[in-house]
Amino acid sequence: MVKIVIAGSGLTGLSAAYHLEKKSLFDVSIVEKLSVPGGLLRSETENGFTFDHTGHYLHINDEYFKYFLETILGFSELDEIQRKAAVYNNGILSEYPFQMHLYGQPVSVITACIEGFMKRSQRYRNPQTFYQWVLKYFGKGLGEHFFF
Repeated sequence: MVKIVIAGSGLTGLSAAYHLEKKSLFDVSIVEKLSVPGGLLRSETENGFTFDHTGHYLHINDEYFKYFLETILGFSELDEIQRKAAVYNNGILSEYPFQMHLYGQPVSVITACIEGFMKRSQRYRNPQTFYQWVLKYFGKGLGEHFFF
């Protein structure tokens, strides 16, 4: 009987199997409902048209993960795109992510965002809505001035 079962052969499942094997744990089975690995990171071609299951953008900021993709999974042709995003708020263009670039916002906005984060709601153990999730993880100030 297999000791470890990994559900899915997406990036997380493949990474888990690889790292278990590196630790000499070979009694592993990957269970995948599809006939091909890759999870949502795959495309299918039908009648000459290619359909992506999701946008093939990986937000990689970790050199080891990049090494894993290129060396272990064989993704040798990764195009690197530098994200240049901003949030327009209160007549000010702030770099994305907003919560990390409050400088330049009105003092009342900065104060509300920081205080809201420090006092974020503990009553939502398992948020059921986006609103609850924002209040739990970011707080009322960032919710009001950015997310909502």
